[in-house]
Amino acid sequence: MRVTIGKQPPFLGLAWTIPPCTHVVRTRLDLNAGVIEYVGQDNRRLAGTIGTVAGGVITAAGLGLLRSAPGPWKLVSLAFAGAGAAFGVLAHGYGRTENSFSVRRGEGIIARCQSPGAAPLEYAVAAPEIEELEVVKQIVEHTDEHRTTRSVDWRLDVITRGGPLRLALFRTADDARELQRQISAVLER
Repeated sequence: MRVTIGKQPPFLGLAWTIPPCTHVVRTRLDLNAGVIEYVGQDNRRLAGTIGTVAGGVITAAGLGLLRSAPGPWKLVSLAFAGAGAAFGVLAHGYGRTENSFSVRRGEGIIARCQSPGAAPLEYAVAAPEIEELEVVKQIVEHTDEHRTTRSVDWRLDVITRGGPLRLALFRTADDARELQRQISAVLER
């Protein structure tokens, strides 16, 4: 396996060591030519936009309190505004992160990730290094003070000699198994 990272500094000190595993949408499927391409879903942009707006509102509230606050409390207002600005910047970065992967006959699997201000990350696995394609059930629990909710996703992992690569998330097991079959067909496994 090889990991190729560009020369730019990471976005705000944050860097991916492998591309993130997210829900994906197929953009190209040509089994005769041996090409499959997927990109991350665009709902991240909406979440990033909402977070950026929320960060702006928090910053504006902090700056508004700065005018009316007495001496030492101005530091609290300033910290509030700074936290809002930081939240907005991180949310913007989350919303603008783009990820994709492609499978090509004779080449293997190439996963890519690009965050704003960060170097592009490419993670390539050659076809001979792939030992298995595995569909894994992933359960995530979200707990608040009133209830616990569970979400179930199905993840496709590429098992290699160097460890697993979490490739993609799907809402149903059938979608994950279909991609598993397609990749096996392209790589002629």
